[in-house]
Amino acid sequence: AWLEHILDSLASDLESEIERARADARTVLRIFASHGYAVATLRDFLLRRHIPVELQFRGGMDALASMSHSNCDLAGFHIPVGSFQPMILAQYAKLLKPKSQMLISVSTRRQGIMVAKGNPMGIRSFADLGRSGIRFVNRQLGSGTRMLLELMLERERLDSRSISGFEVVEFTHDAVAAYIASGMADAELGVEPGARKFNLDFIPLVN
Repeated sequence: AWLEHILDSLASDLESEIERARADARTVLRIFASHGYAVATLRDFLLRRHIPVELQFRGGMDALASMSHSNCDLAGFHIPVGSFQPMILAQYAKLLKPKSQMLISVSTRRQGIMVAKGNPMGIRSFADLGRSGIRFVNRQLGSGTRMLLELMLERERLDSRSISGFEVVEFTHDAVAAYIASGMADAELGVEPGARKFNLDFIPLVN
């Protein structure tokens, strides 16, 4: 799971080179996006139609920054519905260019706390993450999930220094889910499909 996004990128590069070598090859479509299962499905959909695609999983801020410098054609990011929406949008807005870009809604997903099957640590809310004995695994700086997490901690008035493992970082939802499934951590903020894939319990928090 830790290597999956790297192997996916290598596979995408190889598939793109094969398509580029074809006599009727078109320009490679460059997609930089926050890790998500819908994005991987989009890549597979395009490749089945012989459209060369370069997919790199990056945090939402990094993806938008790359697009603003013309380093990619599509930049994927996610925005929470509800009270956190204005704050997340304010961070992304610095990199958006409404006059020259189009926004395409791809999917809706649920984010929440991933925990081991049966929730043996009895985690119910963010307040539980600071309890003694709870081990957390985090997403990287610049990812939409990390941005959302920090806003949630601020709302709950929780100090990240009180959360064991807050400094432990992984780059995909699969990697953090595998971390919990292997018993290396007890909780993480992630998406529901990742929890289901690794047979974890999921506490929904936001769409």
